[in-house]
Amino acid sequence: VATRRSAKATEDTVELARETSRHQLRAYLSVSIGSAIYQERRSTEDGGDLKFECRPLLVNTGQTYAKNLRFKARSAILPVPLPPGMHLSEGFDDGIAEGFMAPQQQANMFATVEGFCQDSEVDNIKKMSGNMGLYTWGLVTYKDIFGKAHFTRFCHHIYWVGNEVRGLYIPGRNDAD
Repeated sequence: VATRRSAKATEDTVELARETSRHQLRAYLSVSIGSAIYQERRSTEDGGDLKFECRPLLVNTGQTYAKNLRFKARSAILPVPLPPGMHLSEGFDDGIAEGFMAPQQQANMFATVEGFCQDSEVDNIKKMSGNMGLYTWGLVTYKDIFGKAHFTRFCHHIYWVGNEVRGLYIPGRNDAD
């Protein structure tokens, strides 16, 4: 009886160590604010017009690589505050390839706003002082080295303080597993 209990305790300890290793060693992908470009009308000689563009930063803070990695970031000028329940499309583009990300690696995602807003709105959007703002959102899916599927969902409101890009994480629209 004592031997059976000891064997069971050993099995439980090994299983706990295995589960702990899975949590400690897996990939953990997160999305931070990153950088951005604001809309600017420029001559062709100066490189042409710029549209608002967000560049969220995808980071693997885990100890192992993420495989079967897919992501899509989008950006748009939307109302401030973002209306609760407003649908933000997260779907992947057709034919998007899967990749992998090494531990501690970072990668920029790029999401350009379609079209232009009124030039008179640009400063208010940059300063977060109007009723419209620059948002970026998206979805990241991947598998850890143990084959378990995970996701990261993000939504940021981007603004500038001087020339520095800042952002807010929108409550209820950021999640991960």
